[in-house]
Parts: sequence; C-alpha cells; structure tokens
Amino acid sequence: MKVLFFGGGSAASVMVEGEDGTVVLSAGGQASHERYLNGFFQRSKAAPPAIDALHIPDPGEAGGRALVEATLAWRVFDLHAAEDERASPPSSPRPPAIRNVWVNDPTDYLGEFDRELRRGLESWILPLAMDRSRPRLVPQLVQFFHDVEGITRLRRNLSFLDIPINLQSKGELMVCPESQFQQGSLRVSVLVPQLDDLLEAGVRWRAKSRSGREIFAQSVQRASLLWAESDLSETDRLRHAMLEIASALGRAGVATPPATLPLSLLVTEGDKRLMLPGAAGPGQVLAGLSALDLLGESPTLQMSAIHMNSELALDSDFHQRVCAKHYLFSCDGASPSLEAVEATFDARVEAPGRFVFNFNAPGSSEDEETVEQAAALSRWSAKVGKKARGVFRARFLRRGPRLEVRL
Repeated sequence: MKVLFFGGGSAASVMVEGEDGTVVLSAGGQASHERYLNGFFQRSKAAPPAIDALHIPDPGEAGGRALVEATLAWRVFDLHAAEDERASPPSSPRPPAIRNVWVNDPTDYLGEFDRELRRGLESWILPLAMDRSRPRLVPQLVQFFHDVEGITRLRRNLSFLDIPINLQSKGELMVCPESQFQQGSLRVSVLVPQLDDLLEAGVRWRAKSRSGREIFAQSVQRASLLWAESDLSETDRLRHAMLEIASALGRAGVATPPATLPLSLLVTEGDKRLMLPGAAGPGQVLAGLSALDLLGESPTLQMSAIHMNSELALDSDFHQRVCAKHYLFSCDGASPSLEAVEATFDARVEAPGRFVFNFNAPGSSEDEETVEQAAALSRWSAKVGKKARGVFRARFLRRGPRLEVRL
C-alpha cells in the first residue's frame, strides 16, 4: 500500500494506492486542492488515470466538491469541442476520472433546514459579520447553510456526470459497522459515524431549529419596537436592531451549527492498516474500532499509519489503545500544537518498534506562520531524535506537493 500525503494546511488530502493500482483519494480543503492536488494532476507522472473512490470526510470542506466541479467543467468543454464549437478550456487541470464518491449528506440525517430561520439569519447576522467597525460575529450557521448548498450542487453535478454516491451502500448513508466492503485490493471499513449517533444528531437539531425559529420571531419583534422608539438615524437604528437580534440568537445558541459527524475510514490491505479519522474525536474512533471487533485482548491495536488530528493526539486513552508506525500530521501554522505532537511522541516512544512523524509543513510557504511552525517542529524533532536515536524519525514536505509513505 502506498500513501501520498499532500500539503494544504490542516485539511490535507491523502491518496491511497493499493497493490493492484486501486486508488482512493481522501479529499481535503480548498487550499489542498488548489495548491497541491492541481499541480500533482497537471505535472506528475505519478498522477493516476482514475480515482476509484473519492472520499469526502467532511461535507464542509470544499476540496472534494472542487474536484467534481473541475470534472464537470472539462466534460462540458469536451461536449463543445465534439460539436466543433469554440470554447476555452477550463483554468484548472483536467483531473483523473472519478468512478465513485463516498460522502454522507447532512440533510439525510438532520432533516430539511428551516428556510424561514435561514432567511432571517442571512438578513440579520451576515451583514453584521461584514461590519468591520463592530466586534466580529461569526455567522457559523449561515456558513453551514452555504456548505449544505455546496453538497446539493455536488449531488446534482454527480448525477449529471453519472458518478454514483456511496455505491457500496446502495446510495444510502455509510455507517459503522454495516459499511464494510472491498474496493479492489483495498478493504474499506467505516469507523465513524454509527447510525444511532446520526439519529440522535437529527433529533437534537430539529428541536433546536424549532426553538430557534421562535426566538428569532421574538427578537425581530423586540428589535422593531426599539426601531420605532429610537430617535437615532435610520442607519444607526438598523445597526442597533441587527445587534439586538444577533445578541438574542447568540445567547440562545441558535447561531451554532448542528453537530455533523465526519465520515471516517479504516483502509486495510493484507496486514497494512491506514486510519483516516477526519475530524472524529477519540471516543468516536474507539467506539468504531470496538464495533469492528478490533479492540480485543491485545492491549494496543497496531496501525501502519494514522492521519492524526489534534483531539486524537492529545488523548491518552487513544494512545493506550492504538499506536502506529507512521503518523501523518497536517500543519496550518497553528495546528498541531507542539503539545499535541509531544503527547503523541511521549506515548508512542513507550511502545515497541520504530516510528515516523510525517509533517506536511513545507520548507517554503506563502504562509509565514506555517514556515515558523515547520522550523519549530524541525528543531523539536532534532532534539528528541537524539534521545530516541534509531527509534524515531521525522519527515517534512521540503519540495513538491506531497510526501510518499510506503506501508
């Protein structure tokens, strides 16, 4: 099994290639797609002709959606070219063919979104977020609604391209432990979510949405009274009214988006195991491993590689139950913290066997914070490497778009 670990901040892409050439791409964010994947597809001889499965762990991340949109743009261009019509080729490089997409649509388990509440949030909160003279009010729920729109467009684009969604689950949600299947030489098992967790998330969100609609109506009524009684200018009255509504919704927690669950995978080939948890927490991951009967009598489950997130890195219980030969750390200048990296090192160095920390922090980057982070991690690695000589090694993304890890 070969793993290509791309740059692109905390939401980095990971490509897995099996011994028979099967390719699974776990898509990251927009930065990973634009800065690294595009260049890889355009210039690298190692770029695959096709992606057997495109894994989108988090529907809010735009990298996977951008890849499908690029595929659609090239399909339209090819149709025009076949008819001898003049058309400019798309600006993005032609991506490999996509044969299947794995993604869990939040509307499939949260339910339909309240349009009235959404219109209200966009009318009253979004303008405040753009007002630089006021303390920043992040319209998280409005952003979430836009992400849902992105997933709706994704499904429409995939339908036009005739690319199936969750083929192995017959188009339904992919859940643990039911969703286990073979993709070429790769065995794929869903770790997170479990069906009960999805159902619970839906119940909580629908109750919160009903409450939010009522609170929003009351807030608008109070703001209207303030508007009528105020002797301020029309612009200031509007601003005060928006602040009143936003504050009321904020106090009630209405502007907080619903809890969606990442689509986390375990990919195996022979005795090689790669964990792709996405943003899943340690409790969710351990529950998934337990549901798959992988946490047995052995005190520690051995992985070939884990794409770490900060929650996993800082959790002592996770490290007691799971360890790996390769740890993949996505760096964005702030995450992972040195504390998270040290916690993983301290736990892993107690277990037998050699291990490698792979950082996708480049030696040169447009982002000064990422450059500083890479330098700090490099100094730390050199220091601890002297104490764990022959056992620990660190690798960094010096040149090119990706690190290659052979398991």
